[in-house]
Amino acid sequence: MSRSRVEHRRNDLPALKARLRELKSAKVSVGIHAEDADTADGFNAAAIASTHEYGAHGIPARPFIGPAFNNGHDENLRLMRRIARLVVHRDVPVKPALDRLGLKVTSDIRRVIDGGISPELAESTKAKRDAKLGKGGPANTQFVGGYTPLRDTSQHIYNRLRHVVRGA
Repeated sequence: MSRSRVEHRRNDLPALKARLRELKSAKVSVGIHAEDADTADGFNAAAIASTHEYGAHGIPARPFIGPAFNNGHDENLRLMRRIARLVVHRDVPVKPALDRLGLKVTSDIRRVIDGGISPELAESTKAKRDAKLGKGGPANTQFVGGYTPLRDTSQHIYNRLRHVVRGA
């Protein structure tokens, strides 16, 4: 003879509503944030990043944020859906879950920069890099792939890229 089993679950509707509100109000921002923008040498890293992303007065656009976003769009949507399910159904805290998304997108942007961005640097820029580093040779190997655009400004862009989770 089989035994019946009764399982009692408490009403978690208030807790579920609270998790949904927290998830709805939470935001992930990836890039160079205002508190990180000003550098010790007087440059504004956000302005430098914007100039590279969109171009300006004789400086060609070398987008790195848009392509990273577009390349990872489907994967990021899947991750966001998974995060929502974990927060709602498994009671995973919102901030650590969104931190994972922020770290992934930050990594995607760095990968785009490391992969090289067109157009290639002007010969005058290459010469300035060599002079700055005290090198006389044709290749500047301190940077990934030699003369990789955006790597020389890494202290202003690459190393300042981070994510922030707000509202969680």
